[in-house]
Amino acid sequence: DNLSYCNLLNNETICTVSQEASREGNKDEIYAIVYNALAKERDEVVSVPIDLSSNYIVEKLGDGQSDWVPVKSSVLPNANYAQVVGASSGIVYFEARDTPPLGASVFRVTKLDDERLSSLASDPATPRNLRRSIQNDLDDDIVITNDILSVTFDQSTGIITSIHNLL
Repeated sequence: DNLSYCNLLNNETICTVSQEASREGNKDEIYAIVYNALAKERDEVVSVPIDLSSNYIVEKLGDGQSDWVPVKSSVLPNANYAQVVGASSGIVYFEARDTPPLGASVFRVTKLDDERLSSLASDPATPRNLRRSIQNDLDDDIVITNDILSVTFDQSTGIITSIHNLL
């Protein structure tokens, strides 16, 4: 019943809509609609400015239009090197995979309370990549890997600590 949005969320650190929705005490969910203007399927990493006061889970609306499927995500502090006034304290990054040609995918960013966070981390039904992501949020450095490289980031600063060639 109340629609608010941020324009040009690509590479931005300020979005009052997502920052207000993620503030402590606020129970609002954040919905991100990722539009693909290309004539072929597309994968993209999406960043949404949020408040660092909570842990988050990111889910994609499934094909059944009622099922939410967890997607891999990481929350990093926003270093704000440019000293931008009003910049968010953190940014949640997630993979928008298989966005259809000339179409859109819908994602939901939800706050996790401590009880749900620990139950998701220990539940064997939770997808392995989400359990790893939750563990990253709790204690470990962040590791991003593909078929060629493995890059490790310091959890507290976001600085690259190592790069490994996997070939």
